[in-house]
Amino acid sequence: MYKKVIVFVVILFLILIFELVLQFVTIQKDTIEASKKALLLNNATDNFYAISYTICIITWVLANILTIKTKKLIWFWIPFIFTVIVAVFMGYFDECIFVFNKQNGFSKGGFSMSYFLTGMVILASIIVLEINYFALKFYLMKKKPVNA
Repeated sequence: MYKKVIVFVVILFLILIFELVLQFVTIQKDTIEASKKALLLNNATDNFYAISYTICIITWVLANILTIKTKKLIWFWIPFIFTVIVAVFMGYFDECIFVFNKQNGFSKGGFSMSYFLTGMVILASIIVLEINYFALKFYLMKKKPVNA
């Protein structure tokens, strides 16, 4: 039963994330005034960040619950994949906004660190995944009954 619910929730979350991506791309392709477009792109990106990272946190919690219930550590791939997808889109959105602002004179100079930040988010996700993995593995090993 848990597996079916989680698969349904994961599919819903994927649809929501890709709907937010579609919203950004639609605004990006619109031909509207540059200042209004910059504001709309920033709003779409903020919405994407807030909702997508909330989804990532929810999938981490669900993965922990499933791991405890099923005693299978494979469930940690779900939040990791979500976090990587969100980080890649985050880097893409940041780079698009940086280039758009630079082309339209809204830039304050400097350079884009979007790909660096994407890599850092993925690295942080791997570190948290490993810590969580070993903590749950220790918890599950401690919970196993010993045959005496």
